[in-house]
Amino acid sequence: MLQERYDLEKKLDGVLEEYNPNKKMRDVLKTQLGKHGILNSEFQQVWLRNTSLDGVELPLIYLLTKYLYERTGESSIETSKYFTETEIKDGDIYVREVVDETLEYPITFEDVLRCREDQYNFYLSIQQIKKLLDSKIITYNFDTQRSPKHKVNNDGGLIKVININRQAVKEITKDLLENNFITNCITFNLLQDGKDSFVYNEKKNELTILSGEVNVIDGFHRCLSMINALSINPNLEYITEVRFTNWGVEKCRNFIFQEDKKNKINKRYIQSVVNTGKWGNKVIGKLNDGNGDLKGKITTDFALVKINKAFTMFDFMSNAVDTLWDIKTNMDVSNLSNYLTDFFDHIIGYKAEDFVEDVGKSREKSVVTMPAMFIGYLSLAKKLQDDPNKYEKLEAFLNKTDFNIESQEWLKLNIINRSKKPTITLNKSNVKNIINYFNELV
Repeated sequence: MLQERYDLEKKLDGVLEEYNPNKKMRDVLKTQLGKHGILNSEFQQVWLRNTSLDGVELPLIYLLTKYLYERTGESSIETSKYFTETEIKDGDIYVREVVDETLEYPITFEDVLRCREDQYNFYLSIQQIKKLLDSKIITYNFDTQRSPKHKVNNDGGLIKVININRQAVKEITKDLLENNFITNCITFNLLQDGKDSFVYNEKKNELTILSGEVNVIDGFHRCLSMINALSINPNLEYITEVRFTNWGVEKCRNFIFQEDKKNKINKRYIQSVVNTGKWGNKVIGKLNDGNGDLKGKITTDFALVKINKAFTMFDFMSNAVDTLWDIKTNMDVSNLSNYLTDFFDHIIGYKAEDFVEDVGKSREKSVVTMPAMFIGYLSLAKKLQDDPNKYEKLEAFLNKTDFNIESQEWLKLNIINRSKKPTITLNKSNVKNIINYFNELV
């Protein structure tokens, strides 16, 4: 090489971090590297920065540098600065010899113990798990996993990304390689969505998956660590217990809630997304997933509020709904979510200059889009629900109310803090005070 490899690795790592949210670039690079025999799982480890670049073979370092430079134009990783003519020539024609071990349905597992009709246990080697991941039989599903992170992509859009604890992956990888990792159970779930099909042969103790989507719902970091460890020692011997389940999304989330008692997950995520039996969660879930102006604007991640990608917090809304309405059936949920969709469409439409044109600018001078204000709006929605002139009264409220951020009233109500920033948490007393205050305004 023309320069120290370590210098290039530092530059590459920075470029990978910057472009990580770009799915289009990821898919292009995956295709280009695939032509050189680079497996998807190996590329994924590098792309997600779960494997140290100093352990990656030189031809892959060259190819990664070449294709990233071609796509990004980042001068810091220009190939001619680091690689000799011979290395470039050899890298361009490099093709790793690959034995196609791609798995396809049906897939049969042996020595399987049936615990109940939707749950089975068996053992797999680390190599078998890698084959399942390489073949995309085992995938990651945000709906059946722990709380995701959010990133803004290069187009300004908001995307979910896998919440990876890199230090945990590094430590588990080390323990696996040193034969110090104590075997524990990984959970794979065949998603119960109408496309799932499997059979169990009780005489032979064999489980055969015929079709469907299999997700890892507990043990994702261990799977990443296994792939990492095998890239360093392909002959590594390790057997792990596998729990195979056939559950729908709701039961998977209940399982996550149960596991959270051992390994804590984001509290707001648990209270909102995972606790599917809470009536307020059902209403706000429909509001957030529907087609109104609040779609995608209710979050469990306060960071999204700070960067103006969301309006309010899921728990604020859900707890307020449970306080204001006596919901008893799913029909009540449906009717209320439809009403609230219309109600908030009126608020957002009437105050488009705040909610649509520039949320950040609005929050510098007004509280109208502050997260805790939505508790007040729900209080208005409850009081006006059966009023035939509800929307005229709502507009009158929006016209006459002083939303100026300098008003001490909003500080007293904990809508904002002393720094004139959105309030992050509210207790029950705060919520009741906001509800009562808004109830007197119309």
